[in-house]
Amino acid sequence: MRKTYASTLVPAYGRDYKSKKTVQADLDADRDFIISNIQDRYDGKPCNASDLKRDGCSHVMIRYARLTKIAEFKLPAIVTRPQSTPNNSLLRPARELRDD
Repeated sequence: MRKTYASTLVPAYGRDYKSKKTVQADLDADRDFIISNIQDRYDGKPCNASDLKRDGCSHVMIRYARLTKIAEFKLPAIVTRPQSTPNNSLLRPARELRDD
């Protein structure tokens, strides 16, 4: 399979990583990253692994360790997100949550 790259990404929302392992874990968990490429029309916009997979990317370059290191990461084959369900306790009325 041919490698297709997105622009370089940086962690979003003030996050930082000390190792490639933690970066890959958050990429697999579909956390947001910021596009960092002044030649890209989406520079400064957030994206995640599912957005990149939808656009046909298979690999991405991510800066980490206070933006001093950069590495190539493979996007997960299947991006899994927690699904909200109607039975979620946050959606049930308070009377159903009580142990009366």
